[in-house]
Amino acid sequence: MQGTTTRRQLFPLRDEYIKSSTRQRLLKIARPLLASNARTVLFLLLKKLQSEFLLETSNRRILTADTHAGMAMAGLVADGRKIANEARSACRTYRQNYGESIPPEVLGRQLGGLVHAYTCYSYYRPFGTSMLIAGYDEATKDYQLYNVDTFGVCLKYFGCAIGKGQQSAKTDIERAGFDKMTCRDALKQIAKILYTAHEEKQDKPFVLEMGWVCDESKKKFVRVPADLREAADKWAKEQVVEEEDDDDDDDSDDDDI
Repeated sequence: MQGTTTRRQLFPLRDEYIKSSTRQRLLKIARPLLASNARTVLFLLLKKLQSEFLLETSNRRILTADTHAGMAMAGLVADGRKIANEARSACRTYRQNYGESIPPEVLGRQLGGLVHAYTCYSYYRPFGTSMLIAGYDEATKDYQLYNVDTFGVCLKYFGCAIGKGQQSAKTDIERAGFDKMTCRDALKQIAKILYTAHEEKQDKPFVLEMGWVCDESKKKFVRVPADLREAADKWAKEQVVEEEDDDDDDDSDDDDI
């Protein structure tokens, strides 16, 4: 019809923005990583320090949604905080209506619906962040992990990695055997995976953020105690250095041959 402008004509690059531009931001800004087993859900996140004057506690990317649930984000922090605020509102509403904590699955679906809605209407900008949701389900008595991507798709995982270097991290998660580890051993192993994926020459300095929900935290989502975080960080650095030294020795032996 003459004189009628379609949504596709007004926004010809909208889908491309969601698929490419938003994803590039996710890959460039952060490297959160998650590993999970039946007894716990762990969040480990590599947070780059954009300035040497920033405190390590600033610009947090692991946030609490409710006492039993938490989130980690990769992408635009402002968008992630918007989603986190919506998650907290959903948790409060569910508790007021039903008198109990919201199941992680319900929370993930609600956030997925919100994120998807922002991709459907021309007057909304899609969220430039992807979220991991971890929580304890009081009904099923287990710990659960969900990923809400930039399209609003919500999927349940045993182990998941998002952000820069996610492909290699996922491969390491598959090989690590987290289902046979304790919570504290898994912390060290995931920290090592993050250090292995880190490109020291290209990337800025970073710090590790850690959060978990498990029996040790009394089924509440909290930040990992500082002493355990520092111990895992130290162990991971030592392991990476040892492996690099071994590789250098092997290369020198090959050269001699």
